[in-house]
Amino acid sequence: MKKLKIFVIILGLMAAPFAACRADAATGLFAVQMKLALKGKPHDQYFLGVMYEEGLGADVDIKSARMWYEKSARQNYTLAIKKLKQLDKPKPAPKRNPFSATENKPKKKNIVRTTTKTKPGISKEELAARKELERKRKAWRKAMAKQAQYAEDAFE
Repeated sequence: MKKLKIFVIILGLMAAPFAACRADAATGLFAVQMKLALKGKPHDQYFLGVMYEEGLGADVDIKSARMWYEKSARQNYTLAIKKLKQLDKPKPAPKRNPFSATENKPKKKNIVRTTTKTKPGISKEELAARKELERKRKAWRKAMAKQAQYAEDAFE
């Protein structure tokens, strides 16, 4: 039992550097994406907008995300155009109180189930774009791991 406690403590101490490395990787990926977006390619501008919107490598900033989406949309990038339309939609009304007896309950709508693997409310193009962003993240993490391995080998 004592060995298990020691193992858990050591595992907890080891987790902190990995969390810092993960934050550094997101920040590094953001810097790389910014350089690519500044070159003017709509695909890269769109992904920088996604990173701003989701807070990957930077604080969540919807205004900056909108700016990058607009730059991409000006070059007729369809995902950016769709994202701008999505941002322009009014926010849904607050949910009703289910415990209130005076409110009329909305009628249930017939839900049509599809066999596609897309999530509700996400187009296939946006899903593909998210997969591309995740692929870039994995490539960045792999590059950071190699760089860390080279640094370890240099100090041995």
